[in-house]
Amino acid sequence: MDVAVMFRDSVNIIDALPMLIGDLALSLGFPEDRIDVAVLNDPLLPFEVRFRALTEGVPIYIGDRGVFIREVVRAVSLYGDYQVFLRVNGFSELIRRRVGELCGLFK
Repeated sequence: MDVAVMFRDSVNIIDALPMLIGDLALSLGFPEDRIDVAVLNDPLLPFEVRFRALTEGVPIYIGDRGVFIREVVRAVSLYGDYQVFLRVNGFSELIRRRVGELCGLFK
């Protein structure tokens, strides 16, 4: 199960994350190792993960609607900029060709 969360700045994520996973596992009847949590306010979270979580995910609880809307707008903007960067620099074609080579489609 994939879950995305955003913690308040005052929360120690290292302490809170294991408890959250344990609570989700117990409440939903899933083994803990089958629950993947993406922390949306982790600056190292890839653009695409943040974008997909906020635009395709189903919100279960929104503590502050203004923060949620701001994060959706930010994710869409960053992801859009990232896509333009890839296209302008030819990375999309480069990645497509490299994956094709690895799969034996191109030589």
